[in-house]
Amino acid sequence: MKNNFIHYQPKVLSSKDCKKIIKFFEDNPSLYIKGRLGEDGKVDRTKLESTEITLNLSEGQWINIKKALAKTLKEYKKVFPLLDTHLDPWHLQPRCQLMKYEPAKTYWRIHCERAPAYSQRLLAWMIHLNTIQKGGKTVFVHQKIKVKPKEGGVYIWPADWTHMHHGEIAPTEFKYIITGWYDYNS
Repeated sequence: MKNNFIHYQPKVLSSKDCKKIIKFFEDNPSLYIKGRLGEDGKVDRTKLESTEITLNLSEGQWINIKKALAKTLKEYKKVFPLLDTHLDPWHLQPRCQLMKYEPAKTYWRIHCERAPAYSQRLLAWMIHLNTIQKGGKTVFVHQKIKVKPKEGGVYIWPADWTHMHHGEIAPTEFKYIITGWYDYNS
């Protein structure tokens, strides 16, 4: 972890919670939006093929997600304590994306989590809601690593260009994730 700044915490969100969140997704098609790219929010199915629901982690029903993130961040800060002592104040951005990828669909485009419209982003995070048996990995380009989706696992990494990444298709399985950011205070 110290060499690539990507931290993984396994099984932080329970299987029961993961299934409950997937059920929430499937039970609320009226909240669905097509995956959008960048600051202009355009839909480009050649680069991103997801269906999403925007969540607000300030709502009480998502407390277990916040607890999973807090536990993972605590471990991350043990390795990188300067995050608390040598940066301007920052916080968990309450808005995040609950995402579903159908089989053979993914976020194709190599990207990072920082752009002019998102310059306040410090760290990115991702929670896998299901385990994928074949494919479905997230590929971190510069680090030359692929992370396998495992139910309840949480990843945290820097939001900047150093951590460009893209998805890999899961040919026969659906993939569910929640992803969001830690932002500098405005």
